[in-house]
Amino acid sequence: MILTERHIIKYGSLEYDEFDKLCFLSKNLYNTALYRIRQHYFKTGKNLKRFQLINQLTSEQQVDYVALPRKVSQQVITQVAQNMSSFFELLKVKKNGVYSKKVSLPTYKEKDGRNLLVFTNQAISKKQLETNKIIKFGKNI
Repeated sequence: MILTERHIIKYGSLEYDEFDKLCFLSKNLYNTALYRIRQHYFKTGKNLKRFQLINQLTSEQQVDYVALPRKVSQQVITQVAQNMSSFFELLKVKKNGVYSKKVSLPTYKEKDGRNLLVFTNQAISKKQLETNKIIKFGKNI
C-alpha cells in the first residue's frame, strides 16, 4: 500500500505553469497565515489556533485561501500552525533552561518564492484514480 507519493514537475512540462501558480498562491497564503498568527501573538502573547484562523479566512473569503482547493488551503494553514507550535515548544524549553540558543519566530517566504503543495486523498478524485489511473483534482483547479 502506498501511503505517500511525491511528484516533481519539471520546468517546461505541460503541468508546470499551473502548479507554479498554485505554489505561488500557497506561498501567499502561508505568509498571510503567518502574519495573522504573529500579530495575534504580539497582541496577546498566545498562539492563534488553527481552526480559528481557518474560520477567519473562510468568513472573509481571503483571496489566496479561496483560490486553492479547501483541503490544500487547510494543509498550508497546518504547515504554519506546526511551525508556530515548534516555536512555542522551544520557548517552553528555553524557559526551563534546557535550551540555550536564541529562539526566533518562523520567517516569511520570499516575495517571489513558492511553497509546498500538499494534496490529501480528500483533495483528489478517488474514482478517477482507481478506474483510469489518472490524478484528477477538485473542482476549483
